[in-house]
Amino acid sequence: MASTAAVAQYDQEKIRAQLRKWQEHLLDLTRANPLLGINRSRVSKLRIIDPQAKELFEALVEGEAELKMPLATRRSARTQPQLELDEVDATANYQVEPGNVEFEATPIELLRRLRRIYDNARTSVEERGVTTLHVAFGTLIWNDEWLGESISPLWMVPAQLVSKGPNIALRLLASDEEMQLNPDLELYLRGRHKVKLPEIPEEPSGDSLSDFFRNVQLATQEHRWRVADDVWLTTFSFESLVIYKDLNALAETAVNHPVIAALARAMEMGETPEQTTDELDELATPDVVPVPILPVDSSQLHALVYGAAGNHQVVHGPPGTGKSQTISNLIADALGRNKTVLFVSSKMAALNVVYRRLAEEGLARVCLEAHSTKAGKAKIVDELRRTL
Repeated sequence: MASTAAVAQYDQEKIRAQLRKWQEHLLDLTRANPLLGINRSRVSKLRIIDPQAKELFEALVEGEAELKMPLATRRSARTQPQLELDEVDATANYQVEPGNVEFEATPIELLRRLRRIYDNARTSVEERGVTTLHVAFGTLIWNDEWLGESISPLWMVPAQLVSKGPNIALRLLASDEEMQLNPDLELYLRGRHKVKLPEIPEEPSGDSLSDFFRNVQLATQEHRWRVADDVWLTTFSFESLVIYKDLNALAETAVNHPVIAALARAMEMGETPEQTTDELDELATPDVVPVPILPVDSSQLHALVYGAAGNHQVVHGPPGTGKSQTISNLIADALGRNKTVLFVSSKMAALNVVYRRLAEEGLARVCLEAHSTKAGKAKIVDELRRTL
């Protein structure tokens, strides 16, 4: 009965309405989304014309090969900066040193686009811990009254470009992350055209890739759409769609959660947010008084005591005021009370700072890094083996 009463205090319809609003803000089902139309994408991209899709898939995915990219270099023997890209006759000054992959691009286009793709992919990993670089196998050429003529990638293989030096060709290899069917395309076609695309095979191979293309063609044949075995190298982002799907899957849990109810303004709240007092002596003494592992000032200790009592709180302040140190102390205190902590940040630098501080205090063995390039299955298993 107690749990029923607790649930009844929330306006569940208001929570569901807010969940729908959050989901709408997460989705980009417009013409600007490269996942729905790579032909309209303004992001740097390169179409691979050799090897063919099946052969490339077998080398990159099955064989886990490290593929050498073509390298555009100046014909002139004189030493000049490599990135003088604004010259009208720049194309005539460049030649291409072949690699394991050939792109549909002039030498200057190859130099510009490949460098931008590499920079974009590296920045997303370094700043957000997110792999955005993908090799997209196969495209669906289709038409829609809202989007017009569209060419959408199908089978997405996460990848990485590795630099071995300023004058050495980049290397392309598959990343240790999950391959997936284009999620935005799958959602759009299912919702607007009632078309269910086939799932990616559990055992990826060159033959299963060919079978997949045939199955997509069968699923879309009534619409007279066409599947091409094109291959593209570019950057895509899926984070917002992952959150969208989580909100769908966890909707029933969300409508009964006090924090979600508070964020959706679906529960009775005070006139103003509760603010902690400046007097530590006025706070109720917790059963176990937290002992910080890192030095704290009075405001940081204040936040630690308040958090140890089980309260929700927002800690804010300008850079350099000790927010990361406070978080490190809160995590260490929770670990000391045999609790599990999930620390989430959109900035990888914040994750690294907190992890480093915990590691310096001997707590690395209880930390599982499940983000960026450390989130692949093999790396997670290695981390679990190390910590357990």
